[in-house]
Amino acid sequence: MSIDWAALGQVFGVTLVVTVGIVGLFTLGIVGTSRKPRQEGEAVAAGGAARTGAYACFALCAAAVAYGIYLIVAACRAPARRPGASGGRGTRRGHRAPRRRMPGPGPGALWPWTQP
Repeated sequence: MSIDWAALGQVFGVTLVVTVGIVGLFTLGIVGTSRKPRQEGEAVAAGGAARTGAYACFALCAAAVAYGIYLIVAACRAPARRPGASGGRGTRRGHRAPRRRMPGPGPGALWPWTQP
């Protein structure tokens, strides 16, 4: 087994940049919605433009999280089945094609709580 260190470094770099960017956006959103004290010591709400920018930052954070979830779900989906492979047209009634197994270690190798 060999490790592609260049690809691992690229994944690490992209993850670091995206994480810092999302945290920065969220921080800007919090700063934009915070109250700014007046000189007399009274608190006043943030201006309309700052609040609008803060909501835009929060929306971008939510969009990035939703996109990440979409990528995870799309990667976990099973490939489309071939026609007739699961009891459709061209197979005997009650006959099911054997289930294809994913290559790699057996169940429980990565997650021990899933062992039968």
